[in-house]
Amino acid sequence: MKEFRNRPRQHAGHVTTVLTVFYVIVLSYLTLAPDPWWIFGSPGRSAEQTFDSTLADYVQHAIVYSMLGILLAASSRASNRSLPLALLFGLCHAVGTECLQYWIPPRSCSAVDGLANLVGLVVGWFLVRGLVSVGCMALRSSS
Repeated sequence: MKEFRNRPRQHAGHVTTVLTVFYVIVLSYLTLAPDPWWIFGSPGRSAEQTFDSTLADYVQHAIVYSMLGILLAASSRASNRSLPLALLFGLCHAVGTECLQYWIPPRSCSAVDGLANLVGLVVGWFLVRGLVSVGCMALRSSS
């Protein structure tokens, strides 16, 4: 009976892991490609140039990396992987991709973008961790 109850959790672990890997690949492409918005043509390039180094740009960085934090926390929890190791991977990705942009023309490395990445990652991570702890407390009180 116990084996049957663990199957949904194992399935959730596989799904969240696949989603996380897919998200990391897409995010890596968008942060490291010389022209990630080529598919939209010149409107995509002009939109990128308009928003570059504005508050909207930093909020975008934070939101994108908060999603990564959410996925990393959820997938590591669902598949019983090391939570600190997943967070360390996310931190390395947030800072590493920003630093790698220094060598990719016409991209540029920005400390403020890197900070927005880190803030978003940590917010997403702790959002999941907080929701999980609140859910566990609610389950304990209802039992």
